[in-house]
Amino acid sequence: MGKAIGGGNVVLYYGVNNLTTYFNQASISRDNDLKDVTDFADTSREYAKGLNSGGATLTGLYDDTAANIDAILNTAFAAAAGTVLTIGPVRDTIGRAAYLLLSQKSKYEIPARVEEIVALAADIQADGGVDRGIWLHAAGAETGTVNSASVDNSASSSNGGVAHLHVSAITATSVTVKIQHSANDSTWADLATFAAFAPSTGSERLVVAAGTTVDRYVRCIISTFVGTTVTYAVAFARR
Repeated sequence: MGKAIGGGNVVLYYGVNNLTTYFNQASISRDNDLKDVTDFADTSREYAKGLNSGGATLTGLYDDTAANIDAILNTAFAAAAGTVLTIGPVRDTIGRAAYLLLSQKSKYEIPARVEEIVALAADIQADGGVDRGIWLHAAGAETGTVNSASVDNSASSSNGGVAHLHVSAITATSVTVKIQHSANDSTWADLATFAAFAPSTGSERLVVAAGTTVDRYVRCIISTFVGTTVTYAVAFARR
């Protein structure tokens, strides 16, 4: 039986920003809109699976200095497009759980009370649901082409998936990050290729089409690199 793991291990990547140090509580929800299909002949209620939904509630510590959490969340709140959000309940070690969602901000609060540290709270609605996946690259720097460690899913899957890339720092003119898959952990094929962000930081969410076979093993690679260093994190979820 698995053992409980302390909540201090949580990591949170929001667009190009690592917001881990701003928050002390994160609640992730995955919901399904069940439809009542009970008929006259039934003796108990019956339900059919409906649309998936979900989101996250984040609470933490307020900071209004330049380029910090207040500015980050207010900019995102005003934007029409969603923000790529990836949460790791037990850090971002390769193979550990990651929750992937495209964030739409529904509420941002700054509860201030006498003799208390100013706090903040954000309610986030997932655009496209919440996917449970794995980390393929922990947030960290690479200085050239690299093949990260592979992750074994024990079997292939057949309904595509979703991939997240968070590039938080870069000194380069050309960097290509890919997710590859393999049936035997030896021969690899490209599954998803992220857009090149060099020389700027950025984040991206890629959806691998429903019905696409994803082989048993997956990994993250940098296939081309021209520059000095890039700091990034990658997660992938099968569907």
